[in-house]
Amino acid sequence: MYYYGAKGESLDAEVPASKIDYFIGPDEQPTVDPNRHIHVIHDEKDKTVILVVTDRTWSANRKDQHPIRMELPDDPPGNVVNQCISALVDVMNALPLGPREEQWP
Repeated sequence: MYYYGAKGESLDAEVPASKIDYFIGPDEQPTVDPNRHIHVIHDEKDKTVILVVTDRTWSANRKDQHPIRMELPDDPPGNVVNQCISALVDVMNALPLGPREEQWP
């Protein structure tokens, strides 16, 4: 899997050092596009993986930008995480793009 932050680092200032987070884009590849991605958060302390679909193309309101959140408990195997990411990418790609898409080059 792809990691943008090294262990103890993070792309998000609000994420503690025990978490590693990165974004997966609509093509299932790493991305830094803030508008449309799957946010993957590995919590090494709690042994969980949280997957969040982020779509900022419809709303500037943060609470409206995360329509789907999935938590995988009990230190899930990498294959399970990858399958869930793939399924969420399919869901994200099925969502219509909003008028704010032009913000990202």
